[in-house]
Formats: sequence, structure tokens, C-alpha cells
Amino acid sequence: MDGNDEWFRARDEEAQLAYFWRDPERRSKEDRLLLKYWREVGGLIITEVPIGRDGPREWPPGAKQGRIDGVRLAAPPPSLSDGIHAFTRNTRHNTEILIAGSRVEVIEVKQDLNKDVLGQVIAGADLLEMEYAPAQVDPVVVCEVGDPALEAVCERRGIAVFVRAAE
Repeated sequence: MDGNDEWFRARDEEAQLAYFWRDPERRSKEDRLLLKYWREVGGLIITEVPIGRDGPREWPPGAKQGRIDGVRLAAPPPSLSDGIHAFTRNTRHNTEILIAGSRVEVIEVKQDLNKDVLGQVIAGADLLEMEYAPAQVDPVVVCEVGDPALEAVCERRGIAVFVRAAE
């Protein structure tokens, strides 16, 4: 890690979430769903991780930019605290180091499980793998409303689905 790793070090959960991620008053329904997921599974989640044009890989002209709702490390290095942290320009290098060689989850959050979010999580997992070189990528959809047919598709494709009401 370099000098930009102080954002990983906060220990008080609410102060950490408010300072590093989003103020509780400004959290969207999707933010609250992600928070509920994190409270159940723990780990370190980095939000809004860039892929495509703004990611670390050099893409040809015309490549589109995108962002993954969250990338979760189930077992962050012992020196780092669990929590939800927003990706920033200043933390780009640390994020690349943390993801490379690690087992990660690519998380997409939507109110409803639908075909759009499935496409996002599949493309996000593939692009993250190409750009950041993790050891393993597990796709996860976090949503408030499921769909039995699409949940069956997710099961066939190895996509975990977390269905819970937002806080």
C-alpha cells in the first residue's frame, strides 16, 4: 500500500460509512440494500469500481466506461477494517493492488431482479477479471424483489442472488 490507504483504516462502523461512503441521509434504496448485504456477509466492499474506459486497462478508442456497484473482498488483509468504501481517484492504486490475485465478488444492486441486472453482473465480472486480474470472481445480485424464473437462470450460471427488503 502507499500513502493513500488511510480510507481503509477507520474502525467505527457508522463514522466509517458516513465519512468514506455515503452520509445516512443521502443513501438511496440501492445503497441501503448494499448496506444490508454487507451487514450480513461482512468483508470489505469498494463501491463504484471503474471498468472499461476508466479502468486500469488500456482499451481501444470507443470503449465505453462503466462502474461496478460494489466489489467485495471477503477476506481483506488483516491491516484493513471491514466496511464499505467509495472508490476515488486517490484510492485507484490501492484498489488495483487489493483486487489483483484476490477472490472477489462483483456486486450489482437493483430493486428488482431483472435481465438488465443479470447482463450488468455478467459483463462486470468479465471486465473486472480482464482489468484487475483477481484470482476468482463470484457474481452477486442484491435486490429487494426476486423472480423465480430469473433466479433459476442465476443458479445455472453461478450467480448468487441476495433478496432482502431495504432498511
